[in-house]
Amino acid sequence: MVPTRRRRPQATLRFVAWSSCGRPRRPIMFRSLILAALFLPASTSPPAGAQEPIACAAEEPSAGLRLTRLHADVLVKGPVMKVRQEFVLQNPGDSPHGFELVFPLGRGASITGLTLEVDARPLEGALLSVEEARKAYRSTLRADGNPALLEHYGEALFRARIQPIPPGQERTLVLSYERMVESEGDLQMLHLPLTAFRRIAGPFAFSIEGELVTEEPVSMIYSPTHAAERGADSASFEGARALHHTYFRVDSPAESCETDFLAYYRPQRGERPFEVTVLSERTSPSEDGTFLALVRGLSKETHEPDGKNVVFVLDRSGSMKEEKIEQARVALRYLVSKLRPEDRFNIVSYSVETSAFAKTLQVPSAESLERANAYIDGLVAEGGTDMEAALRAALDQFTDGSVLGQIVFLTDGLPTNGVVDERKLCAIVRENNPHEVRVIAFGLGFDVNGALLDRLAAQNHGMSEYVLPDQPIEEKVPGFYERMHAPLLLDAGIAITGGEVHDIFPREPGDLYAGHDFMVVGRYGESGPVRLTLSGRRGDAHEEHTFRFELARADGSGSPDFIGRLWAAKKIGYLVDEVRLEAPAPAEPPATEPDPRIAEIVRLGTRYGILTEYTAFLAGEGTDLYAFGENVAKCTAEIEGRAAVVSGAHGVAQACNSKALQRSGQVAKSNTWVGANGQQVSIGGVSCVNGKTFFRRGNSWQDAALVAAEADETIELYSEDFFALLDRNPWLGACVARTGDLLVEVEGRNVRIENPAGS
Repeated sequence: MVPTRRRRPQATLRFVAWSSCGRPRRPIMFRSLILAALFLPASTSPPAGAQEPIACAAEEPSAGLRLTRLHADVLVKGPVMKVRQEFVLQNPGDSPHGFELVFPLGRGASITGLTLEVDARPLEGALLSVEEARKAYRSTLRADGNPALLEHYGEALFRARIQPIPPGQERTLVLSYERMVESEGDLQMLHLPLTAFRRIAGPFAFSIEGELVTEEPVSMIYSPTHAAERGADSASFEGARALHHTYFRVDSPAESCETDFLAYYRPQRGERPFEVTVLSERTSPSEDGTFLALVRGLSKETHEPDGKNVVFVLDRSGSMKEEKIEQARVALRYLVSKLRPEDRFNIVSYSVETSAFAKTLQVPSAESLERANAYIDGLVAEGGTDMEAALRAALDQFTDGSVLGQIVFLTDGLPTNGVVDERKLCAIVRENNPHEVRVIAFGLGFDVNGALLDRLAAQNHGMSEYVLPDQPIEEKVPGFYERMHAPLLLDAGIAITGGEVHDIFPREPGDLYAGHDFMVVGRYGESGPVRLTLSGRRGDAHEEHTFRFELARADGSGSPDFIGRLWAAKKIGYLVDEVRLEAPAPAEPPATEPDPRIAEIVRLGTRYGILTEYTAFLAGEGTDLYAFGENVAKCTAEIEGRAAVVSGAHGVAQACNSKALQRSGQVAKSNTWVGANGQQVSIGGVSCVNGKTFFRRGNSWQDAALVAAEADETIELYSEDFFALLDRNPWLGACVARTGDLLVEVEGRNVRIENPAGS
């Protein structure tokens, strides 16, 4: 069964600090596994017998405590997940600050053994039922005016009062508890809520150390929200029973907490060389659903990867002098050292002239590797750049089409000798590549032609990657190439029967390698069981592997829509590259018909809040989100103007940005890309919450799903009508919590939720 996404129960700690006037300041929310906090000076106590704090509306929450670090230890054994969460709070002010910790327990969450320690001393708290908590929420929200707590409206609470933190000092809080691991189809899901921490003034250090103890090896662990690094597995025995230990780690030195931490894992099944894991999500029965298929190649004795023939091609022109050529030597020595006994290799270097390490492909023996390293050490950077001659020399090395062939091409400049026209050069390579050798192109720095390298890779079943000036060549090149080290299936194809599947990206999966994940995303019109067939060749033999799973039915409004946003980001990245690389050459007449791909880039950017350098204008105050034709025209002009720039910082930036979208494995937490000057650009004014996308316009936020910015009804925040609407639509709480005033489509109407106190 494939997992059906649904709204996750959440738990959050809230801190309410007390001011010198005996009333709490306006609360701020933070949410870690559970944490949200409001801070006030602790020089006084709250009024005796007070059940709910009353806020000093004139005071700002920024004067409170700061969260500086959050670390979680997670141990999963069987159906139980044990969590130990340590967070450090700092008082940067000049007076003591105490606070009340409020820990919402989620909707239907099964949490046991909850304990709290402050500086290693246990602290008792009180539990509030859902109904008691609902009254507390309403009272606090109406008195305080800050909508942040709405994210947890309707959840039971645990609360405890913390003693004041002296000025300039820290408190370490440790929250420990157990909860049942939740299932999503045939997957197990780990969930740590984090979003309340986004209210903190500034990012903080966040980390997770995780261990999964299972009876079978874990074939896959994947997080759509955070990059999780898998460590080395181990094994142990519990009596006569063998247990497998899988370790993972998350490090986020500047966590923004725009999303909770989610991760999925599954023990390995069977002895096939591939595992396929599918996540699917359908937010409405009237809309198509989205799926994500994660294909992982397993390396085992029963299906060892095939060998490959690889030629490393290194630019040694004058622009590669000094540090750059030395970094390239380090990277090349590393790549050569990772060759497997069944591989064959050669090295071609070029400037105006081309030379080769050997006449033919070599076996990676100790003797040949020693000679190869000596050849690499002797490379001197000087002269011009004849890419044509170097690529022809590399292609001449390949005579056997049954073995995977790769050209690993490293350059830092533009062609200056031989054929220099990028389109003609790409055509020559394609015409002289009868054995379908893969071209893996690395652009070093800003002086390369991004369009040239992208075309070389795309037309020859390879990949392109860019090393920016502030990135170390000797680290990024080997890291990127590692994923293409051990081939398991060549010319792979994925066919899905059933489900009315469409809009699949990437359109051509390419080659699959051992030990690495390959992600396919797409849309589907019909929920229910489907069959996925993975096919390709090993040598001259054709292989097929079939997997069965189920596509999720509609789970209603309020889904995080992570899979939908990943699909949209990848589709935008591929469409941008298609339009950019197919743009008319300078001497050719421009297109006269509107490009439907550009219209789709605008539609997806508006619907999912995924902006690029070509659609950044959508976040502007003066842009009418609902003037679709006008926005498509603006995007067309942006792409046409920028696509004409193929080299320099601007050209390389465009190539980098499209690749980042195509290869994204996690949901983006902000709209960020490399700008025309090579510096990072971030665009605000967009908020994606529970499957909804909002754009800021003035002091309000507009739902991108509307067809016009006109309200059918206006409801005052915290009124009885508002809480009635919230009770019927719990997903709305998080939307209001993050935006304040907003115009949103709910229950088939355009509803304006208005905060009289201001957003």
